[in-house]
Amino acid sequence: QISAAELAFTRQEIADCFSLQGKAVSEQQISEIWDLTEGWPMIVSMLCLHWVSNGVFSLTPAHTFSNKIFDNMYFSSYSTANQCLLVQLSLVPSCPPELIRSIDNHVSTNILELLATNPFVTYDYQQQVYVLHPLYRNFLSKKKYLLTKEEIRSTIDDAAQWFYQHGYYSEAGTLYVEADDLEGLLNTLFTVGPLNYRFSDSRD
Repeated sequence: QISAAELAFTRQEIADCFSLQGKAVSEQQISEIWDLTEGWPMIVSMLCLHWVSNGVFSLTPAHTFSNKIFDNMYFSSYSTANQCLLVQLSLVPSCPPELIRSIDNHVSTNILELLATNPFVTYDYQQQVYVLHPLYRNFLSKKKYLLTKEEIRSTIDDAAQWFYQHGYYSEAGTLYVEADDLEGLLNTLFTVGPLNYRFSDSRD
């Protein structure tokens, strides 16, 4: 299975794509396009054509077009259990397989196989985590109505506990705040000390 990341444009290729259509993009615009699309060629090309057709640079069409693709091909065809699990995964920035199994609790079927065949879910072998494409994560985050408030809170809290137990203290602290778990946040702060509380500095 080829992932979206393997087909992605580089930042220079994004600039070249726009240049071929007579549009010069600034470094800031390239960064904005990259942060949103991660170089997804179809969406980059569509943004370029939208600028040519409408005379204005905008990132909005990227959401509109990609959401239709996601809904038709990488959401609606999944079981309800897998849909809900994907929405849960969108609540955290990255997910190790162990965390996914913890959140899943064997409710859905073959979720890791499903993720492996979804081109907008990438497995980072160095960090050993699953990462959602920014546009796909944004799409899924708008489906939170499928979850109860308690499911959302418990998912974030479970993720915070996993990150804490594995030494990812900054990520744990951020998630404990989001889950409104004061005890978990205080435990994290006491573990690393407030002066040492920086992003990803306390990992194993």
